[in-house]
Formats: sequence, structure tokens, C-alpha cells
Amino acid sequence: MPSFPPEAFREVGTDLPSTLEEAANFVTVLNKRLLATLKDSVPAVKLQSAFYEALGVDGIKALMDTVQEAKKGGFIVIIDSKRNDISNTASAYAQAYLGRTPLRDEIELPVFDCDAITVTPYLGTDSLEPFVSACEDYNKGIFVVVRSSNPSGEQIQDLNSESGTVSQVVAEMVQELHRRHTTRSTYGYGPIGVVLGATVGDIGQKLRALVPQSIVLVPGYGAQGGTSSSSLQYADSRGLGALISSSRGILYGSLDKGSYISGVKRRVNEMIGNLTVPNRRP
Repeated sequence: MPSFPPEAFREVGTDLPSTLEEAANFVTVLNKRLLATLKDSVPAVKLQSAFYEALGVDGIKALMDTVQEAKKGGFIVIIDSKRNDISNTASAYAQAYLGRTPLRDEIELPVFDCDAITVTPYLGTDSLEPFVSACEDYNKGIFVVVRSSNPSGEQIQDLNSESGTVSQVVAEMVQELHRRHTTRSTYGYGPIGVVLGATVGDIGQKLRALVPQSIVLVPGYGAQGGTSSSSLQYADSRGLGALISSSRGILYGSLDKGSYISGVKRRVNEMIGNLTVPNRRP
């Protein structure tokens, strides 16, 4: 919580919080103001669940309230939680984030009800199937981590075997899921997206070629060192298929004449300008 500059707390009308409930309320109010400011600027928001979980049950409520507020504003809502497990546990995660939880008398209720979540692939294809089924049943999406943006991602994801690197094997696994689940949008993309970092160099384009039906969630732009060109390499010739994310660079950058919210708006506009090139859209 102290990572937010004092101006953010002043604009919400509160002091630095001294309880988890106060911190969660601050986040909820700030999020609503940011969503209202950005609703005509960006198509999607990515909410990192860890920061909400760190605030306990009040933080989880703040996450759920933010999801609903964002959906009312017309945003695509992605929860970055990198969930997964095996068998019925994976099914429960899929229910919680994408589907509905069954109760008595055939009642089923949504829980987080986001549009998409990030998932990890390292328990194999069968651990992803419940998420894919939920995508098909509820018109939702997932983003499978293929190659992350953090520096030490190479320690595991770039390891070589007879089948290729770990990240290549994961990309091929995603493409096989596409073959089994043939749902496509008007633009040729399916509900099974991938995460490819903007900081991974030439390997990124090779991995992207393995998953032509996947929308790419691109972390690492800005604060982590990703550039416009390293991010836009994942877009197709129409400028589609890449959803470029910036978190730290947007939320924790320099202020604009002392105003936190107007500073966020300015940094978003700068990002859009940097990512807009002829014949392509950010």
C-alpha cells in the first residue's frame, strides 16, 4: 500500500491506511476513479490477484467489486492469478473465475466472473481442459504462460530437450488444444491465449508462430524494459492479436502536476502513442 504516492490517498480523501479494511476501501475507490478516467482509452484491465489477497477477505471483496465495476464500464477484465491444479481442483478454479458455482435446486452463481484469467501449464494438458471447457461454456478466455517476462524465466522455460525448449513444448500443447476445441472469433482467434513477454528477444517471434490462433497477453512493456517493437512483434498484419500490458509504468510513474489520476491518464496516452504505428492499432 505505501507504494502509492501520497497524492493518490489525498485524491481518494483518506490517510495512509492502518487496517486491512481501510486499505481495501482505498483500493476500491481509487480503482473506480481510474476506471472512469480510462474507460474511453483502453479496452481491458488486468488485475493482479496477489495484491488483493494480501489484504485478506477485504481485499478479495475489493477485487470482486473492481471486476464488476470494470465490466459495467465495458472493459475486458483479466485476473492475473496464474492458477492451476489437477482434476477437480482445476475445475473448481475454473468455476470460481470463469464459470458458476452450483448450489441447491439447480442454482448456479458466478463468483469472480472475470472475462479471462492467466493459468500455468506445468501440470499438463489435462489440467488445462477444465479451463478450456469453462471458456466454451461461458464465452470466456484464458492466457497460458508460455514465456514470461522476468529475467530468470529462462532458467526453466528455455531449457532444451529432444522436443525443443520447455516454452516451445507449452506452445505446441496450446496449439493442440486449439485443434481439439475449434471455437474461433470473427478474426480467427480462439479462447486459449498465451502469455509471451516483451523482454524475451528473438525467441518471442518463434513462439508466436507456434500459436497463430492465440491472442497474446504481452507483459513487460515499460518498467521491465519491453519496447514498442518487442511488444508489437506479437500482433498480426492487421494489428490484432496482441494485448500489451503495462502495470508499474502506469501506476507508479511520475506525477502530472501533483495529480495522481491525471498522471495515470497521461502515461496511458503516451503508451498508446508509442504503440500506434501505420496500419496497426495498439
